Amino acid sequence: MERGNRTARADQLTSGETFTQGIRICNIWERLKRRGNMKYLAAAVMIVLVVLAGCANSNASEGVPYDNESLQTQLEEQSYQLKLPTQFPFEISDAKFSAAPTENEEKVFDFTFIGEGEAVELMTFNGESINLDVETEAVQIGSIEGQYAEQEVNDQGTTVRRLVWKEDGVVYNMSSADDQENGGVSKEELIQIAESFE
Repeated sequence: MERGNRTARADQLTSGETFTQGIRICNIWERLKRRGNMKYLAAAVMIVLVVLAGCANSNASEGVPYDNESLQTQLEEQSYQLKLPTQFPFEISDAKFSAAPTENEEKVFDFTFIGEGEAVELMTFNGESINLDVETEAVQIGSIEGQYAEQEVNDQGTTVRRLVWKEDGVVYNMSSADDQENGGVSKEELIQIAESFE
């Protein structure tokens, strides 16, 4: 019961009580140092930090699988077949799709993949060339060469990261923006998403 009271009181500490708690922690620390147990305490702290760091990074490189079957079904009757991503660095809560005809009767497909505080947009079309109006950097997407561009688009510090590549006659233009509210997707994460297309 006493332990529950301590936990419940933790939120109600005044600055004087917080100072007193800090002094108690320092006293415990000093007693451990005098007893020679510092090695064991330091080792325990290091083990906990290593385990926590491993847990924090475990999903960073793997990504979250995404089942694109419902979008593929909608695309079956379209004029050209394209690939879609199967993995994202965040969980997808919603995916939006629209198609618009171009001047030459081909369609441009727009997709928006939305997660908590994150979004990735994908535009695809049958095309001959990749044309970005900004300076680009050549990047490898598996065995395909793509173009990466990063551009600040307004005074609020919004940066758009864009990855463009062509595969089997289809141009893929994938982008993500970061601003003050959303972190956006990094260059490396855009490449990982692109490598998951099937």
